[in-house]
Amino acid sequence: MPQRSVSALALTHAVDHLAFHVRDRDALEHWVAHLDEAGVAHSGIVDVGGWGWMIELRDPDGIQLELFARS
Repeated sequence: MPQRSVSALALTHAVDHLAFHVRDRDALEHWVAHLDEAGVAHSGIVDVGGWGWMIELRDPDGIQLELFARS
C-alpha cells in the first residue's frame, strides 16, 4: 500500500467527493481529451438525466472528483 501523508489520510476520511462546475458539454469534451492525453482514467461523459452531464475520476488518494455541466 502506498504511503500517504497524515493530511491526505485525514482528507480521505472527511471528504466523500468534490464536484467542479464547468461551462458546458463542450468544456467536458475538452476535459475528456485532456484527461485521455494525460493517461488519467475517467468515466467519460455521463448523462445525468435532465440535470446535465458529468465526468467522474479519482485523485491519487482515491477521492472521487466530478466535472459537471448543466444541460
